[in-house]
Amino acid sequence: MTTLLPFSMFYLSLISALALFLTMRVVKVRMDTSIGLSHGGDENLTRQIRVHANLLENLLPFALLFILAELNQTSIIFLHLAGAFFLLARLLHAYGFSKKSGRSSGRYYGTIISWLVIATLIGLNFYYGLTFLIS
Repeated sequence: MTTLLPFSMFYLSLISALALFLTMRVVKVRMDTSIGLSHGGDENLTRQIRVHANLLENLLPFALLFILAELNQTSIIFLHLAGAFFLLARLLHAYGFSKKSGRSSGRYYGTIISWLVIATLIGLNFYYGLTFLIS
């Protein structure tokens, strides 16, 4: 059996599992507070909603760029590094932001690492596209 995009399948499955876990945390807080819509002014619910939403906001560009990089046969080492660092970044961010709304090292480093991975993928894919267009 030939597997297409094995790195994308692996890392996006792990990150999607994190998204599902964060969804379940939002639902738990909603059930505990009996707040069905919005955040109802509850700081913990607001924070859990934002932790989940922030992952999803960063996941879309990462996923698209990661899939494009894999389709263009980017090195195995690069794909592992990008996938692992993005997953680590989102775990750090979720942990740091889940504990308090203010500054935390997990939130800070999670954000910075996420942005660096996405920026690197942007540069890589731009390079691939430009190289093809000018050849």
